[in-house]
Amino acid sequence: MKLLIVDDEALTLNGLLTSISWESLGITEVFQADDGLNGLSVALKNKPEIILCDVRMPRMDGIHMAEKLQKELPNTSIIFMSGYSDKEYLKAAIKLKAMNYVEKPLDPEEIKDAVLDSMENYRHKINTQNNQILRYKEDISRLTRQLTYPFSDNREDIRQLCNTLRISDAGKALFTCILIKFGNDMLIEDEQSRIIYNKIETFLKKYNISTLMTKRHQNYLVFFIYSCQIPSAKTLAEIIEYFHIILLPHKNYYICCSNTVKGISNAYNSYAESVTLMQSSFFFDTNSLLTFEILKRKRRPEEISSFFSQDISSDFSEALSIKNHQNCIMILTKLYSFFYQNTDIFSNHAKDLYYKLFTVLYDIRKKMRISGSLFSESEIEIVISYIEKFNSYIDLHKALEEKTDQYFFDIKNQTSENSTVFMIKQYIRENYQNELLSVKDISDHVYLSVSYICTLFKLETGKTLNQYITEFRIEKAKKLLNDSRNKILDISSKVGYSDGNYFSKSFKKYVGVSPSEYRENILG
Repeated sequence: MKLLIVDDEALTLNGLLTSISWESLGITEVFQADDGLNGLSVALKNKPEIILCDVRMPRMDGIHMAEKLQKELPNTSIIFMSGYSDKEYLKAAIKLKAMNYVEKPLDPEEIKDAVLDSMENYRHKINTQNNQILRYKEDISRLTRQLTYPFSDNREDIRQLCNTLRISDAGKALFTCILIKFGNDMLIEDEQSRIIYNKIETFLKKYNISTLMTKRHQNYLVFFIYSCQIPSAKTLAEIIEYFHIILLPHKNYYICCSNTVKGISNAYNSYAESVTLMQSSFFFDTNSLLTFEILKRKRRPEEISSFFSQDISSDFSEALSIKNHQNCIMILTKLYSFFYQNTDIFSNHAKDLYYKLFTVLYDIRKKMRISGSLFSESEIEIVISYIEKFNSYIDLHKALEEKTDQYFFDIKNQTSENSTVFMIKQYIRENYQNELLSVKDISDHVYLSVSYICTLFKLETGKTLNQYITEFRIEKAKKLLNDSRNKILDISSKVGYSDGNYFSKSFKKYVGVSPSEYRENILG
C-alpha cells in the first residue's frame, strides 16, 4: 500500500520518515507534502491508501483537505495528527469518519498501530465493496437471463430482481436487445465479459441509458439497454459503433440489434427478434451489424424451391469430370449469389449442400488419381468437421473455391503416376492408422505379389514401401503435434503405433528430435 504524510513541520516529517520501518508494515511507497494544498495535489496524483495528516497547516488545514479527498478518494483512510486539544477539530475529524487520531508529540508505536488499523480498515472496505459489486453484477446477469424467457414464465422473479436492483418504472421503460455472437472457436471468459460490460455501462451513462448483460453458451453476450425515451437513430448508431470498437480485438463477431419495445414484460420479444436475426448471421460478413431491416429482403417461396430443385452437385461433378473450369466457376458464382446475405435459408441447409460439393470434389480427385488429399486427413468423414469449423458462409465458400482451383491446378500439372502405385498410396492413406498394416495387406489389395509391388514401388518412388508408410505416419503425427490438446501417447496410436516408445524412436530417427521436443519447438 501507499502512504502520504502531510505536515508543515519539517522535523515531524523527517522523524516519521526515518523512525519507522514502513516497508516492514507493508507500505511500499511513502509520499510527503508540507501543507494541505500540496497534500491534496500529491494525493490526487498518487492515490495513497493511507494518509497521515496534521490538522493545523497553512493554506489548507487537514480537515478541509480531507473533505475534498473524500469525494475523489472515498476509500482512502485518514489518520489525523495534532498537538492541540481542540474539540472542534476532533468533532470535524469524527464527522469525517477519520480512521484514527493521534496526538503530538508522536509515539512511533502509536503511529504504527494506527497505520496497521487503517490498512486493515481499507482492506475490509475494499472487500466489502467488491462483494457488493459482485452480488450486483450477479443480480444483473440473473435478471437478464430471466428476460430471455417469456415474461409470463417468471414474472415474480423479474419483479423481485428489479426491486433488488432498484430499477424503477420497469413497466414503462423502453428496452432494446443487442445480441453478440463470437466465433465458434472463441470462448469468452467471465472476466472478458465483465470488462466488456463495464466499458459499455460507462459509455451509456452519457446518454442516460442503463444496461443489463449476461453470457450465454460460452460465446454469446446478451445486452438489454433501457431508458425512459426511445434512443434516436443517431444515438443508437453511436452506441453500436462503440460496441464495434470494444469488440474489434476479438476479430470474429456478429451484432444483432432488435427493435425497441415498451415495458419489461415485452423485453423477451426484443430478445426473440435478435435471435431470429442471429440465425441469418452465418451468411453475412464477420463483424457485421444485423438489424430487422435485413429481413425485408425476403425471396419468394417459388424462387427458393426452384433453386433447390436443381441438381447442383451433379452439375458440379460433370464440370469437374470433363475438366471444365469455367462451368465450375459459373456454378460457384450462382451459389454465392444465392446464399450471400440471405435471410431465408438456415445455415444447415447451405452446409448440407456444400458437404455434397466437397464430397464430389473428393471423389473426382480420387477417380482422376490426383495425388495428395483434399483435406488434412484422407477419410471423407473429416469433411463434416471441416465444414463445421467455418464461422461464416463467406469463408466456407472461399474454401470450396480454393479447393476447386487447386483441383484444376493439379490436373494441369500432374505427372502420370503408375496406376498400381496410385492404388498402393491410396490404400496406405486409408489404412495407416491400423498398427497391423503390412506389405502383405497391400499386395492382397492390388492382387499382386509382395516381391513385385516392393520392386515396382521402389522403382517408381525411390522409396521402399515400409519407408513410405513410416514417413506418411510421421508426417501425420507432426500435424497432430501442432495441437497441444492431443496427448503424445494418443497421437502414437492414431498414426498406427501401439508402442509409444517405438513411436518416439521412429519419430526422432525421421525428424531429428523427439515428439515432445518437436512440439516445444513448434508451439514455443
